[in-house]
Amino acid sequence: VGAAALAYFSEGPNYISATDLYENLNDGDAANDPYIISVRAAEDYAKGHIPGAVNMSAAEMFTLENLRTIPPDRQVVVVCYTGQSACQVTSALNMLGYDAYSLLHGMSSWTTDPDVYVRRFNPETAANDYTVETEANEATGSYGLPSPLAADVAGAALAYFSDGPNYISATDLYENLNDGDEENDPYVISVRAAEDYAKGHIPGAVNMSITGMFASEQLATIPSDRQVVVVCYTGQSASQVTSALNMLGYDAYSLLFGMSSWTTDPDVYVRRFDAEAAANDYTVETEANAPGGPYELATPLAAAGAVTAPSPKPVPIAEIPSMQAEATNCISCHTDKAAVQALAVDEEEEQDSTESTGEG
Repeated sequence: VGAAALAYFSEGPNYISATDLYENLNDGDAANDPYIISVRAAEDYAKGHIPGAVNMSAAEMFTLENLRTIPPDRQVVVVCYTGQSACQVTSALNMLGYDAYSLLHGMSSWTTDPDVYVRRFNPETAANDYTVETEANEATGSYGLPSPLAADVAGAALAYFSDGPNYISATDLYENLNDGDEENDPYVISVRAAEDYAKGHIPGAVNMSITGMFASEQLATIPSDRQVVVVCYTGQSASQVTSALNMLGYDAYSLLFGMSSWTTDPDVYVRRFDAEAAANDYTVETEANAPGGPYELATPLAAAGAVTAPSPKPVPIAEIPSMQAEATNCISCHTDKAAVQALAVDEEEEQDSTESTGEG
């Protein structure tokens, strides 16, 4: 499980923008279309979804029966409401050997119809004015690694997602950190760029690079006996990291909306989702699509002996400063990398509890 996480994250998380996906689906070449999975609630999928998308619950996706409906030789795009649940699923699928991408902003970037996107980020209700600090905190601990949830990637994914992805709101995190009991404080990891971490971060947070944090020596700095909260700009990248950490045996949570929910200071949150700039009016359909298959399962990255992800991919410049070489696969051909890197700071859906099986 650890080797698969390192192999995937060593090149950074996979995303695709609504514009790039739309262009891919409408380029006249159906042979290069990705397999689209909506992990939204069935009733919301029925209100409208991306043409061709199938509906599958994140909690049930990782059974062998459901994994066999996903073609291993096609790229996969995972869609939710605003991107966070899709991100958690996407990293697990990549660790399993699928070439999967999360749709940035989810359905709230695909359509402006509120009856279809159902809910999207509202900065007026989600942002807070909580304390930040600028002094860096060092990740100096040396801890034993926890036991993964299962011996293999598929088993670990099934064990984690069967109870639904883990999130925590800024309000709940703030109250925990300020309840007067330091013993229950979580270990907070910021995966933002070092220069943005320096502008302000949650008190006590350490800064780690996504591309390097799954090396064993970096994992050893994360206490396995404390809850872990992962923070990025808006929750997208943190979500991908969170699912992998949980599969590895950590009790990890993604901060909903990231730093754009923690502070209203633009110099600290740096950037946040702008619905006016990100939302499109692309076609949706209401007729359900049946899953495919059965197919052979993909080969997990570690089992394939991989040390990097299957192909170069668009990555968020905020978390991953280096650029990857251009690829020749369908999604990469249709991806404006600079745009995707800027868009990878997408907003996340507000949740009412610290742990949820709902979609983000």
